[in-house]
Amino acid sequence: DTQGSGPMPIVPHQCQVPEAPVPQAPAEVAPSRRASGCDAAVQELRRQADAVVNEHVARRRAAREHEQKLLQDAPHSHPLLLAQLTAAVRECGGPDLERIVALAGRAEAAAYRFQARDAMQCMAVAAEGVRLIESARRTKGRQLPDLRSVDIRAMEALRAVANRIAAALAAAALDGHVELVAEVLVAMAGASTGRQEYIDACCGRLLELLAGGTRITASIAARLAGAIGRLQTTGGFEGCLPSAGAGGANQRFLAVFKVRFFNLIPDFLEDDFGALHTGFFAEYMGEAELRRLLYRAAELRVGLLPGSQQHLSIMQGIEDLARTQYPDLIARTPELAQRYCAELAAAAPDAE
Repeated sequence: DTQGSGPMPIVPHQCQVPEAPVPQAPAEVAPSRRASGCDAAVQELRRQADAVVNEHVARRRAAREHEQKLLQDAPHSHPLLLAQLTAAVRECGGPDLERIVALAGRAEAAAYRFQARDAMQCMAVAAEGVRLIESARRTKGRQLPDLRSVDIRAMEALRAVANRIAAALAAAALDGHVELVAEVLVAMAGASTGRQEYIDACCGRLLELLAGGTRITASIAARLAGAIGRLQTTGGFEGCLPSAGAGGANQRFLAVFKVRFFNLIPDFLEDDFGALHTGFFAEYMGEAELRRLLYRAAELRVGLLPGSQQHLSIMQGIEDLARTQYPDLIARTPELAQRYCAELAAAAPDAE
């Protein structure tokens, strides 16, 4: 009997269960397992990357140690190599061509490890060897060169040495002191290995030094002027004519240098005049500089006294340049300089 008993309570069906508790348990476990697997993979990748980096560092360290060993050995081995190459070039009876080819290859490989003075000497020896071999070929009357002949191979090897060393010296000049830069330019002028980019590098460094207040002596000024004039007149690598006046930076260097040179002329000694070259005065110097230079030379009687007769030719060239470019210059110099110039002209036959 259901009467009076009230409404029957609604009982939920057993399939209506909460959704959250059932799927949550596996959802909490799965990310943890995946994270653990990812961490292991990341650690393995890091381990492999560290191994690669460590191997690279070890190789770099070994390379540096090898380079340091070469540099430590350089002061001992390179002078010997230079002495051997010099002996081969100056061999009695003519250059030892086969030995030159062998030694020149070693010298070219060591170009950047030579000490600066050894490098300059090696470049000069290489240039001397080329001249000697060319002279011998002319004496033999060879017209058509045989590129396989040992003399051609020796000349090419020596040229390669000289040019490689010139590049090394130009690089060294970028951080060098003013004396080193001057010596580099003089060496390049003597060996005819100058290039425009080498001159640009040297002039840029000189501008930096002079503008920074570096003082130069009369001797350095004379050598710089002589090297610049010689390079521009007699040429450099493969007959090129590198110019210290090419480019804005070089022009700024010349503007500073010419003032220093003019102020140092009263300090010139006999050998400083011997370091000059007429090419520098023809291109960059004017009437005032020439007048002052001739007066200082007259005070020392450069080229006319026994102690400076070796400089007679250069002084005659400068006097002739002054007379040609500025016809009234000598007449307007002090009497001492006028007499000196007249004596230079009179000594011309003896200089030939």
